[in-house]
Amino acid sequence: MALIQAKCTSCGEVLTVDSDVKSWKCRYCGASFLTDDGLHRYNGTEGSFVIQNGTLISYTGSSAEVNIPDSVRFIGERAFENRTDITYVYFPDSVTRIGAYAFLGCTGLTRVDIPRLGLSGDRPKQNFLTGINSLDGLIDRVLSRVNQALDVEKGLSMGKYAFGGCTGLSALELNVGTEGVRDKTIGIAPTAFSGCSSLSSISLGRSITKLPDGIFDSCTDSVVIDWIALSLFPNCSSVVKRRREKGRCLSCGGSFKGLFTRKCRECGRIKRY
Repeated sequence: MALIQAKCTSCGEVLTVDSDVKSWKCRYCGASFLTDDGLHRYNGTEGSFVIQNGTLISYTGSSAEVNIPDSVRFIGERAFENRTDITYVYFPDSVTRIGAYAFLGCTGLTRVDIPRLGLSGDRPKQNFLTGINSLDGLIDRVLSRVNQALDVEKGLSMGKYAFGGCTGLSALELNVGTEGVRDKTIGIAPTAFSGCSSLSSISLGRSITKLPDGIFDSCTDSVVIDWIALSLFPNCSSVVKRRREKGRCLSCGGSFKGLFTRKCRECGRIKRY
């Protein structure tokens, strides 16, 4: 028997498992996975990143499934640009900001689930001088802090064309499960999902309180959007805008039934506009 670390192929949590057991059940999500697959997923991308002061600069690995380390807080600009071989990216809770062009042209990417965009992670604060052994190191740390401060000043948690041209992207989840959390202003660039022509499922948590006009203009006509504030920002998508003009359900485009309580025939949501 040998105890090894593996990542659940469903939720991405790191587990300690018995290598002699062919399959394992994840204690976090309850899903079962092949031990070899979990081991491959754990080892496949570890050490394949260039990370500086919590910012992921680039990905140098060859695995199609990328598991971003928990030490990463920011995805840097162009970190995965035009990596058409990537099909899945696991974002840990530590990731709060995604830079401009970070996943530009990643046409193989099919699904994105970002759990805490723009929200501060529950991580201990590091002493400013920790890990600094030279003058160059001190200069790098100071410049990093200055850049972070300027980035925060911009008020954006997701930069322009962050997922631009990801034509294979069909499902998007942002901050689902972070209801009631509003510890930062969450900004998303209007072009963050430009060119995502296959986007058909969008779920946004309550911590997303505002969307720019036209951010989801590239999505499919049949897109289903699950977001409590959708009626306040129908201009976030030309599809949603047309649904409003026609008196249809903003979330799915279905028709309403009932005289007083107008409920969508397709998704069951109540008309609130």
